[in-house]
Amino acid sequence: MMSQNAEALQRSARLYPYYALCSSANFWQPVFFLYFIQYLSLAEVLRLEAVYYMAVVVLEVPSGYFSDVVGRRVTLIISAASTVVASSLFLIGDSFSVFACAQIALAAGMAFRSGTDTSFHYDVLSVLNRESEYDHREAVVARNAFAGSALAALIGGLVASYALHLAYVLSVGVAIVAFMIALLFAEPPQQRVSSERVGFISQIGHCLRYLHQPALHG
Repeated sequence: MMSQNAEALQRSARLYPYYALCSSANFWQPVFFLYFIQYLSLAEVLRLEAVYYMAVVVLEVPSGYFSDVVGRRVTLIISAASTVVASSLFLIGDSFSVFACAQIALAAGMAFRSGTDTSFHYDVLSVLNRESEYDHREAVVARNAFAGSALAALIGGLVASYALHLAYVLSVGVAIVAFMIALLFAEPPQQRVSSERVGFISQIGHCLRYLHQPALHG
């Protein structure tokens, strides 16, 4: 590997914990219901939650396939950009349609990040011959992300006691930071074995076959 690429991947390994921390800092989480109820009825707020979860279900598998085919870095950039869009729409929105678009963007941010972030982390360390560090590093990253999420919820609740929209102001800021970090990532070389490449439809069929397992029937 060229030294320039190695340096870029080393930078990615250093930046990844900060990306994970920023991505998990949801300042809006303790106040989103109160925020929505300012503008919408209770029934509309519940429908918004349905929009989010439906979008997550629809996007989860395609986003994983996209990550494998197009690349981890691009997928994480899309995730971070979607989160910026979502937070911004939440901040300026005042109607069901705008909030629904924000929920879809938020779901895209989550779906495109889910699994891709840890895969990116492992791929980077593997190319650098540091895969033995993965377990420890990922555990530390997860610990810090949980702690950061709790702290963000606390701060979000505190600033929202003055004005609810301030929690979303902070969310926009941290989402922009995560996006800027993702832009600095380097794409780890992928092991491309064409004979093992499985089509998207085939992957869905493979997943559906797991429904025959009794353990999944509960």
